[in-house]
Amino acid sequence: MNKRYDGCLICTDMDGTLLTTDKVLSRENAEAIKFFQERGGLFTAATGRYWDFLDCYRDVFVPNTLVVSLNGCVISEYGTNRIVRYTEMDRACFDEAEYVFDSCPQLKTLLVNTTGGFVPVGRGELSKLYEIDPSPDNKVYKMTYMAEPFEELTKETRDFFVPFAKGRYNCERSWPGGMEYYPLDGGKHNAVMWLKEYTRSDKLICVGDYENDIGMLQCADIGVAVANALDCVRAAADITVCSNDENAIATLIARL
Repeated sequence: MNKRYDGCLICTDMDGTLLTTDKVLSRENAEAIKFFQERGGLFTAATGRYWDFLDCYRDVFVPNTLVVSLNGCVISEYGTNRIVRYTEMDRACFDEAEYVFDSCPQLKTLLVNTTGGFVPVGRGELSKLYEIDPSPDNKVYKMTYMAEPFEELTKETRDFFVPFAKGRYNCERSWPGGMEYYPLDGGKHNAVMWLKEYTRSDKLICVGDYENDIGMLQCADIGVAVANALDCVRAAADITVCSNDENAIATLIARL
């Protein structure tokens, strides 16, 4: 079979990019991915979610290389979920939670992403942080502070995290109502560059729609924004394709 895409690696965000607004992976996108893979291309997800989120779509989409999850803090094998690369938070960051909540009255909940799953901690429940399984096998990958559901973070809250994280954490939003931070060597940009080297790919193409995708779009050989992406994401991309509700991935692969 023609290997026209040999050496090409596509890493795509899931929500708002590969998936429709209704969280559906369209038949057109699924067929295009299979077409791309059968002709030598490597196709995978780079998502802020846990690695097993892709299991929801296994009937229509199977990555043919490692999966980037938790905004680049974990890279794992699809199917076995064996973790190949990860970055880990120092649990001393738990001691900062009270200061963050006191500084940002808008924040209501902290989500701690660990190997064993996410742990929600309310602003009045900080003792729960120190009850999280301390075993060496249970890593802490990232922290996410959130406002009330469906409430967007104010500029004042967002601005707090700039000096707070500087020189210590990567800090960005994956959706309007939550601020995530994780180790400096985490992030989708570091993960996809590692994956490009790991797979010995010649060309890295990254696709996204939100703030946490900007880094990987900037470091890719071709950074692609979907039409529904934030203005700052489209500005960081090399090209823009149609929206996530219009089979953006199929359109991209056709252009390639």
